[in-house]
Amino acid sequence: MKRDEFIASLTLAGGALCMGCLLACSKKNEPEPEDANILLKIDLSSNLIDLGQSKIEKGVIVVRAGSGSEAYSFRAAEAACVFSGDSIQFNRQTNRFSCPAHGSIFDLEGRVLSGSAKANLKMYTIKISDNILLVYGPGTIEPLSEPVNFNVDLTAELKNVGEFKRVKDVIVLRTGTAAAADSFVALSSVCTHQGSTIDYKPLQNQFVCPTHGSTYSLSGEVVKGPAPLALKKYKVTLSLNTLNISEA
Repeated sequence: MKRDEFIASLTLAGGALCMGCLLACSKKNEPEPEDANILLKIDLSSNLIDLGQSKIEKGVIVVRAGSGSEAYSFRAAEAACVFSGDSIQFNRQTNRFSCPAHGSIFDLEGRVLSGSAKANLKMYTIKISDNILLVYGPGTIEPLSEPVNFNVDLTAELKNVGEFKRVKDVIVLRTGTAAAADSFVALSSVCTHQGSTIDYKPLQNQFVCPTHGSTYSLSGEVVKGPAPLALKKYKVTLSLNTLNISEA
């Protein structure tokens, strides 16, 4: 091989090698492809810090429903009422979604509690990574909340008939004297009319909503409106002196 041909071959090889390096480097510097299912991202260091705060973005309303940093401490729902298309709001006092236009009320899972709406809100999956809340689509109707599951120590609480205990949105009442599970009842403490918190009235031996007077029996059935639906029931089991309340 002639000297000039040899030098030319080295130049071509070097150029190819450099081009390969550039391509490799550019691939390393390319950002990871964005997940197409992510609808929006929210930085939790500056948003949704306090319980009950909400934020509407890209047709989704995101609320902080719990004090923890897990996904179930938040909810993401469609921000348009399924009845009229008006903007959904979140009421931090009742912990409920509502449509101010026609009065429809939805629980934290998007289920209709009252009003003109005949369908549930679309709910979205939430994940949290490095303090960034990610909302994924398409919508899902799977419940996002932490399942109810807690214990009551009967050596310290609920010793007498008529005593009750409230844990989050659950009210547990002792209805009988026997040391048996059927001497207790566990119901949702959220009125199915407009989401107010019910009270137990020992003189009436019934559950009553102080806001509009809806009354429920000890089994959670509606005795007097305007509540349209019975209270949700929870499973009660007893082991020694420990009462367990869980999803039915």
